[in-house]
Amino acid sequence: MGYICGITNIGSKTVSFERLYAMSRSMAGRGGERTGGYINRGVGLACGFTRTAFEHNEPNEPYTMIRAGRTYTVVLDGEIYNLRELAGIMGRADFSCTAEAVLEAYVSFGYDCASMLNGIFSFAVYDERAGEVYLARDALGAKPLYYHRDGAVIAFSSEIKGILRYMRGGIEVEREALGELLRTADTSIDGAVLYRTADELQASSYAVCSALGVSVREYKGRSDKILERWCARDTIALGEPPEEYDIQAVMGEMVAVFDHPRFDEYSISYLNTLTKLRESGVRRAVIEDPAIANSRSHALERADRLGSARGISLGIAEPSAEREMKRRTLAIQEKKLAREADILLSESGAYLPRFFGGDILVRIQDERDIRVRIRMLGIAIQSELWLRRYPLMLV
Repeated sequence: MGYICGITNIGSKTVSFERLYAMSRSMAGRGGERTGGYINRGVGLACGFTRTAFEHNEPNEPYTMIRAGRTYTVVLDGEIYNLRELAGIMGRADFSCTAEAVLEAYVSFGYDCASMLNGIFSFAVYDERAGEVYLARDALGAKPLYYHRDGAVIAFSSEIKGILRYMRGGIEVEREALGELLRTADTSIDGAVLYRTADELQASSYAVCSALGVSVREYKGRSDKILERWCARDTIALGEPPEEYDIQAVMGEMVAVFDHPRFDEYSISYLNTLTKLRESGVRRAVIEDPAIANSRSHALERADRLGSARGISLGIAEPSAEREMKRRTLAIQEKKLAREADILLSESGAYLPRFFGGDILVRIQDERDIRVRIRMLGIAIQSELWLRRYPLMLV
């Protein structure tokens, strides 16, 4: 696991170290064992990673090299699976680290380098002579990458919370999108939709950041190669959620990890399974996630965020058998969530009743499907905590 972030202001003499440091610190939970930073005039890059998560040679970042008088620097979050194949194509025996392989691919193949990489990744390459920062995300979208344009300045980050630390002040949230999320708990309404100020680099895409702005293009990637690799591993099925758990602790963790409301009927089971894996010393696993059937992007985001927070590198797979949560288990979960939501939204100064009306819980109870009610209750609790935690402005 790891993270990357950066600030680009091509043509400027410097960038704010304080803002870059704040961005980096906000994501320490994703990989705080080793961290690094790089500032060269108008470009600042930072990264962090947990070394024990990597199957291949450990990263060495930020990594800088010089080829034909040109200087290149890279920060990387993720893993590249076809290092030996790349080395053979380039006539090499091996690479000193994964970061070197990414830079050599960039030097050899230019903007098309991401299509040569088989793995899960997001990375940034600073090409000093070209005056550009190249951003890329893997073909499956397993590793997140967001960016924000602030005049001539472009900030990017593995998580939205890095963008929020760059901005410092009040953050604009789409009121209509949040209202839709509360009404439906639709998993396609994610942080990039809720926050007005964050754009997400999509799977199998790259962006070129320069003095002219941001240019985004798609590349031809092979997401099936990543899925095949995950399916080849032993998978772990989600267990039933525990009957006793601290709802406030769970919801607080979820809001902190996701930096936006995210919940479904399997979230408690997911966290409980990860806790057991962590206690057993497991650092790599493939989770069978029923959410894949509804939204693979949601399942990928959950694996990345919750896995990173618990120090486990996660892949996802479709359940090997049909999975139905017991009706009694759902009823217990709904009762706990309804009680917590009622307490939270009844407090003086609660945000949701003020913004969306005091009958939120009544409207949730009108939903006929218990699974949807559970999602809506969880989202309502998280939204209230989210609005209290961050300096958000609904617009």
